[in-house]
Amino acid sequence: MKEPPPGQRLALHPRMVRATLLLLCLVQISPAEARSPLGNLPRTLRLVRDKVSLFCAYQRLPRDIRRYVRSLGRDRSGTRVAVFDADFTLWNGDVGTAFFKWMIRHNHLTPRMRQPARTLWRDFKRGKIADTDAFLQMVTLMQGLPLKRVQELATGFYRQSFAGAEFRPMHALIRKLKRKGITPHICTGSNPWIVAVGAQTFGIPRSHIHGIETKVKDGVLTGVHIDAPVTWREGKRDRMRHDLPQKTIVLAAGDSFSGDSWLLGMAKKAFFVSPSNKYRNPAGRRVAEKKARARGWQPFRMGRRQQQNPAVDPPE
Repeated sequence: MKEPPPGQRLALHPRMVRATLLLLCLVQISPAEARSPLGNLPRTLRLVRDKVSLFCAYQRLPRDIRRYVRSLGRDRSGTRVAVFDADFTLWNGDVGTAFFKWMIRHNHLTPRMRQPARTLWRDFKRGKIADTDAFLQMVTLMQGLPLKRVQELATGFYRQSFAGAEFRPMHALIRKLKRKGITPHICTGSNPWIVAVGAQTFGIPRSHIHGIETKVKDGVLTGVHIDAPVTWREGKRDRMRHDLPQKTIVLAAGDSFSGDSWLLGMAKKAFFVSPSNKYRNPAGRRVAEKKARARGWQPFRMGRRQQQNPAVDPPE
């Protein structure tokens, strides 16, 4: 690089200055790091990388959504919430049905439930059973299994097949909402035990997951659904009214017209996620996005490039 003549200052491009200032603002150095910066340099660099990655991921969200979130003041009352669907919204795949299929394949269900489960899966794939009934039976057929065993299986399956499939822009959005005092919740047609594993990566606790689940007796799953609406179609709306009666849903996101429309319709602002793994047909994707715009829902395309790890290809 050619050095400037003696006495002449090196001119810095304004964009370079802004980028440097942005990085300095993003990095929060602890007092220990300030006293010994070289000793904590790797950690500081990782902090820079992670925060810049989140910032870039947040910029991927539709401008309309970012502008809306920016307009929200900080909530100190705890009455405002954001509700997200899980599958194809927070991560690139359907973890609930994939987990059920995996349990059938590896004979993790009780012997009495294995054949009914195979029949259900066959009818579901052939479209012979309604989605609401299918999703409910996928959970009730786990009856007889200890809850702790189901949680262990769910953790192992998710880490093996879905870890890294989470969408980075959704991570950034949820983090931004939390800073404003807005509590994130998940309303899903899958069982909460498998969804809870993925929700941990977003910092969403099990108590904020509303899914299809059965009652537990003496630590064992029963075949009786809990006393709450089934979280699919209008059941998602009814479940939110049941579980969050005093809350205001300021933002909602989902990927399915058949399953999420009632949920999205409750929110003050909603957006429609159209992941590439689900909408493989470009024409069908455009039709879905046009339909979303007609309802006032900003469409947002996501694919493997927006995953935490683009190399992960979740099972169908």
